Amino acid sequence: MRHIIYILLFVFINTSAQQTEKFSGKVVDKETKQPLAFCNIRISGTNTGTITNEQGVFVLHYYNPSDIIEFSYIGYKQKRLNVNTILQKSQIELEKEISTLNEFSVVADDDFLYEIVTKCRRTILSNRAQLQSKVYYRVESYSSKTPIELLECYYNAQLDGLTTNDLIYKNGRTAQAPSDGNYFNTYNTSQALTQLNLANDNGYFPKLPTQLPKRKMRTFFKLFLANQNQESFCIEYSPIVNDGTYFSGKLWIQKKTWQLLKIEMEVSLTKTHPFLPQHQTDRVFDVSIKIIQQFTTYGEVSVPDYTSFQYQLKYHSVRDSNMSIPQELSRIVTRSISSKGIIEYYDYGKPFLIPFFDYPSNLYYGDYYKMTFIPYDSIFWAYNTQMLLTSNHLHNIDLIKKNGKLINHNPTHAPGYENKSRFEFHYSFWSPDKRVFLKRDIMQFEPYNDKIINQSIRSELYQIKVQILLNASNISDSIICQTYTVFDTYNSFFHLPHDLHIYGILNIYFDLCEIERRRLDSIIATEKPSFTEISRLHQISTQKIEQLGEQFFKEVKLGENRKALEKWNKIVFTQIGIDNLALVEATIKYQENR
Repeated sequence: MRHIIYILLFVFINTSAQQTEKFSGKVVDKETKQPLAFCNIRISGTNTGTITNEQGVFVLHYYNPSDIIEFSYIGYKQKRLNVNTILQKSQIELEKEISTLNEFSVVADDDFLYEIVTKCRRTILSNRAQLQSKVYYRVESYSSKTPIELLECYYNAQLDGLTTNDLIYKNGRTAQAPSDGNYFNTYNTSQALTQLNLANDNGYFPKLPTQLPKRKMRTFFKLFLANQNQESFCIEYSPIVNDGTYFSGKLWIQKKTWQLLKIEMEVSLTKTHPFLPQHQTDRVFDVSIKIIQQFTTYGEVSVPDYTSFQYQLKYHSVRDSNMSIPQELSRIVTRSISSKGIIEYYDYGKPFLIPFFDYPSNLYYGDYYKMTFIPYDSIFWAYNTQMLLTSNHLHNIDLIKKNGKLINHNPTHAPGYENKSRFEFHYSFWSPDKRVFLKRDIMQFEPYNDKIINQSIRSELYQIKVQILLNASNISDSIICQTYTVFDTYNSFFHLPHDLHIYGILNIYFDLCEIERRRLDSIIATEKPSFTEISRLHQISTQKIEQLGEQFFKEVKLGENRKALEKWNKIVFTQIGIDNLALVEATIKYQENR
């Protein structure tokens, strides 16, 4: 449902993107030739790197053909190759390390295993490094093996040691297809999965041995030494009581530092999970989860490398007449849903430039909602190929395109235009071809009756909010900027009577804000400032828009001061060629002659 009319975006790019060189390859097991999924790849001496996709394929941006690339995979010997060597190879082969079970595996007392995990827990708790990284997130979902969703997003992660405190949205795209007449969307799954705390149980997931002190660990878990090498232990763990409230899996712990290198977690038919139904009438049950987390180092501290996940669940969906849905459209369906995906952390200390826009933090639709008003950035997606989609992903996108829709896959319309039938849209982007109109049936734009109006201070019955959305990306050491003038319906309200004259006044103010946006763009294009300076300039423009609004509405008195209104209308006409008062008069005359 649209709150106000919108169409087309106004985009300004202040610098041409420079294409960086990149190369790709494939990593496989030396003996079996099977691809190694999520293999860690890093430019030696830097924190720049990536991981392979499920087919073992990677893409890496580089600046020096002589760079040394390190390939690391737990259980395999590390390999170092320069870029020129990699370019001459069809694939990179990694060799397995020799695992041993020495005297630790035959001792009767397994207390040392609980001591190892306890030391690991202490190490996790002592890691309180406050860091930022970039994040690539992807999730794909199936209903009875039929693809129904593929969602990709980029974020900045705010980290406290191994714990992700927040994911801040940068940009996203999705492909989605209906199942049994409904769409299934994994709202906020990225946020849910990052709520897993390895050292403290917060109730969102089944318990882990690393969350418990030694005595309690013995009460609830059995530990077994699976294997070890010179560098690390691999310890299997399983619950003593298998009731779905405890994970089972493996821990890889470094011998010298007691750092957690990798953890596998698996549980079947658990009731302890972070997944919630969309509506109170719906129900989620029969949940099974498998999560793998791997860690790397940044400087001298341990940090997340990636989280891969799979989950299966039953979703009971109720869409009936009790929800004001017509009887012919009512559906009560139980679906078997399976999802899998990856959260990759990379470029520590070099976060994305997050868009400047004031939107609510508790958005109901989470990532999906943000895609409707943080515009798709084609330059950003062309450059940020952190993890290549597999041939299966591309095949699924083609299938979904035939039966569903693609959102932010090279769109040609204004932000949110393609999504208006799926998501409530609170923001309208300025266009010279369309004017904004408030919808009377929306609560914040519902006119009050004369009694309430007469008992109120008139200026307190309306508030019109406009923002300048600025989206900047650092591409090849150049800052690419896109700016938009946005009518903020979410933070606006208007409870006085509506007529065409009021709409003319609102559009004059919207156009004045567009003039300020163009002024900001002109400064950025001319001066090519740093991001810090861009931030300051945006703040100044935001303040000017707010001051302009106070002055404008105070002077025009919602049309009572005709002379002031004509003055502002002339400024708009002179600057951008739109005569809003003439448009109002022409519309009134047209309606009278109908």
